[in-house]
Amino acid sequence: DHFDNPLPGFMQISQKIQKEGAVIGSLILVDDMRGIKKARVIAVSMMLIAVLISTGVVFVMISFLQRLISIPVLSLSSAAEQISKKQDFSLRAKKHGNDEVGQLVDNFNAMIGQIEKRNAELGASEKRFRTLVDQAVDAFFLFDPEGRIVDVNQRACESLGYTRDELLSLSIQNVDAGEAAVQSGEKKWGNLQPHVPVTNETVYRRKDGLTFPVEVRLGIMEISGRLLIMGLARDISERREAEEEKRKLEMQLQQSQKMEAVGHLAGGIAHDFNNMLTAIIGYANLLDMSIEKESPLKNYVEQILNSSEKSADLVRQLLTFSRKQVISPREGDLNQLIRGIEKLLRRVIGEDIEFVTHLAGKDLTVMMDRGQIEQVLMNLCTNARDAMPDGGRLFISTESVQLGGDYIAAYSIEKSGMYALISVTDTGKGMDEAISKRIFEPFFTTKEVGRGTGLGLAIVYGIIKQHGGNISVYSEPGKGTTFRIYLPVVESRSEAAIPAEIVTPKGGTETILVAEDNQEVRELVKSVLENYGYTVIEAADGEDAVNKFQENKDRIQLAMLDVIMPKKSGKEVYDVIKRVNSEMKILFSSGYTADIISTKGIVEEKMDFISKPVSPKNLLVKIREILDR
Repeated sequence: DHFDNPLPGFMQISQKIQKEGAVIGSLILVDDMRGIKKARVIAVSMMLIAVLISTGVVFVMISFLQRLISIPVLSLSSAAEQISKKQDFSLRAKKHGNDEVGQLVDNFNAMIGQIEKRNAELGASEKRFRTLVDQAVDAFFLFDPEGRIVDVNQRACESLGYTRDELLSLSIQNVDAGEAAVQSGEKKWGNLQPHVPVTNETVYRRKDGLTFPVEVRLGIMEISGRLLIMGLARDISERREAEEEKRKLEMQLQQSQKMEAVGHLAGGIAHDFNNMLTAIIGYANLLDMSIEKESPLKNYVEQILNSSEKSADLVRQLLTFSRKQVISPREGDLNQLIRGIEKLLRRVIGEDIEFVTHLAGKDLTVMMDRGQIEQVLMNLCTNARDAMPDGGRLFISTESVQLGGDYIAAYSIEKSGMYALISVTDTGKGMDEAISKRIFEPFFTTKEVGRGTGLGLAIVYGIIKQHGGNISVYSEPGKGTTFRIYLPVVESRSEAAIPAEIVTPKGGTETILVAEDNQEVRELVKSVLENYGYTVIEAADGEDAVNKFQENKDRIQLAMLDVIMPKKSGKEVYDVIKRVNSEMKILFSSGYTADIISTKGIVEEKMDFISKPVSPKNLLVKIREILDR
C-alpha cells in the first residue's frame, strides 16, 4: 500500500516482473522530487525576472530612440505647419543634431530659403508691375470672357469714380456705355486672338452717370490656365475736343477765306469804282455850280449827287466790312451819332424787339471815326437781335464817367480821366463766363455755320482799342448781356471852328502838276482847277509825271500824284521830285484800299492824302490849304 500511494513530493516508478507469463515480482523506484521542484520554481522565477528586466530595458531603449528620431521630425513637421499657415517663409525648422534627420532639416531650411527668395523677387516684381500699372495714364482692366472684372488700376478708379472694391464687384458691361456693350461676351470678344490686340472707340459711364469717350485696346491672354481679356482705356475727351476745335477752325478758316475774298473783291473794285464816282460826283458838282438855283434841272443834279454820295458810302462800308478802310478820327458827339443811326438800328433789330435809348443830357465829344463807331453799334445790335429770336428789349445809353488808375491798369487804357460810356444791353439768352472770356477772340463764335464768322466782335474790339478806349462785357445765362464801351472825352473845339459846309473854295494862279492814269478823273481835275484859275500840267503815268516835272520844275508849285500808276508809283515820283526840290508840296490821291496804300508808305509818313471819290469843293479846299502853308 505504501507503494501504491506515493507521498506528495515524491516520484514513483513501478514495473512488474514476469517469467514465462507469470508475474514473479515488481520493481519500484521512488525518488524525492521536492528539491527539483523547488529548483524549477526558482529557475522559472529567475526567467520571469530576466524577461521583465529585458522588457524594461527594451522599452527604455525604444523610448530613447524615439526621442532621438521623433522630436526633430515633429519639430520639422511643426515648422512646416507654421510656415504653411502663416505663409511666413522667414521661419526655419530647428536642428537637433548632425545625423540624417539633421541633414533633412538643413535641406528643408534651404528649400524654404529659396522659396523665400523667390517670393521676395516675385513680390518685388509684382510691386513694380502694380506701380507701373497704377501710374499708367491709361485705365487698366482685366476681366473674364463674361465681362466680370478681375483687376483694375488706380487710373481706372479715378476716371470712373469708383473704388477698387466697387469695380471688382462689377462687370465691364456696367462701365461700357457704347453701342457694342449690348453684345454678349462671346460675340464681342470672340474675334480676339492671342498677341493680336484690337483697338476701338467706345463710351464709358462714370459712377455719377456722366459719360466720356475712350479708345480701348483689347488683348486676350491665358493666366494660370484661365482665359482673361486685358483692356487699356484712354480718355480721348481732349482729343475729341481738339478734333472738334480743328473742324471748327477749318470751317472758320473757310469763312475767313470767304471774307478775305470779299476783301480782295472790295479792294479790286474800289479803285475803278471810286475813279468812276470821282468823275460822276465831280462833273455833277460842276454842273450844279453852273446851273441857276431856280432852274428845274437843279433837282436832277442834286439827285445825281445824292445817289453818288450813297454809292461812295456803300464802297466805304464794304471796305470797313473787309477792314481795309483808312480810319480818320474827328471830333464828334456820340449822342448825335446815335440819334443819326437810330432809325437804321431799328430796322436792323426788327419790330419784335423794343428799342430804347437813354442818352446823356450833355454832349459827349470824342475823337472818332464816325463810320467805324457806327459799325461797332451795328455789330452789337445785330448780335443782340440774334440773342433774342423771340423778341425782347434793347437799350442803348450814354453817360460820362471818371476812370481812375485801377481801371486804367486793369484794362491797359492809355490814360485816366473823363470817358464817354456807351452801354448796349439786351434781354436775350446771355452767356456763361467761359464764353464771355473768349467773346472778343478772332474766329470765336457761338452761332451755327453760315450765321457768324467770329470776326464781328473782334473787329469791334480792335476799333475801340484804336480809338484809345476799352470795351467790356457782362452776361449771365438767361439774364441778357451788357457791352460797355469807354471812349476818352475831348474838349470840344467845334464851336470855334468854321463848319466845313460853309467853307467857300478859293482858287489861285499857281501851276499844278496832275499825275493821274485815269483819263476821266484827270480831265475832271483839270477842269475844276482851271475853272478856279490854276494852271494845270497833265501826266498820264509815273514816268510822264517825272518828265513833265523835270521840264517845268521852276513853274510847278504843287504836284497832285495818284498813288498807284503805271511805270512809276506816286511814291517813286515823289522821291524823284524831292531829290530835285525838297520844298515841293505834294498831294497824294487814290481810290485803292488802305492796305495797298499803306504798303506804299503814304499813311505811315503822314503825307497829305485825299481819298477818292472826292468832290470838287473838298479838292479845292485841300489844295488851297496845302499851298497856303
